[in-house]
Amino acid sequence: MNNLNNVESLGGEAWKWKQLFISRNAYEVTEVYITKWQQRNYTFLGLVDLLVNPGSRILEAGCGPGRHAISLVNMGYSVVGIDIDPEIMGQAQRNAERLVPNKDISFQLKDLNKIHLEFQRDEFAAITHGGLMEHYHSAQEIRYALQKQLMIAPYIVFDVPYQTDKNCGLFDRENDQLFGGDGVFRQLWDKDKWSEVLAEFKPLIIREDHTDPGMTDDLVIVLKRRES
Repeated sequence: MNNLNNVESLGGEAWKWKQLFISRNAYEVTEVYITKWQQRNYTFLGLVDLLVNPGSRILEAGCGPGRHAISLVNMGYSVVGIDIDPEIMGQAQRNAERLVPNKDISFQLKDLNKIHLEFQRDEFAAITHGGLMEHYHSAQEIRYALQKQLMIAPYIVFDVPYQTDKNCGLFDRENDQLFGGDGVFRQLWDKDKWSEVLAEFKPLIIREDHTDPGMTDDLVIVLKRRES
């Protein structure tokens, strides 16, 4: 089974992710950037606020430079961010130390596919991640990863880009100025396909998000663990 620990399953070498974040001015982030990020992601963050009590502990998976993690700690949550790339995780730590120095946020080097071995059941009130699941190469791998996440948290809130005219243009492989030229593998399924892939989880919410013309059209999805 492919696994995000293998950089080939992400469609490129680990160093490429740093370059992608830098090219999008999303690596060494500023307070102004985080404010705009929170505004642009109000659907995603609003669902976290709706479902998760203030002060609860959240795991931000594939945290990158810490944009979601810093946004969540600004909302009053205790946040642990994990990433498999030590250099990018180090940048997330530096961003947090600079922007939210006195808040409950930390970062750990972890493989997302092994978190059920690293953390205890219900150690977190929720797991969040943005733009992560679409990089898996098959529906089976996506379901497997989500099953493992629900072993340690009762809720998952995440988003994925999906097939719209706008996204098809953004991810055009011939357009090197946009996402299409980054060489990263993505599933670009439509909403019906994502609903089919996630059917066994009976999602609480699958919401279309077209909030910002400068960002991808996303599906914001909420899964809840179903106790047997």
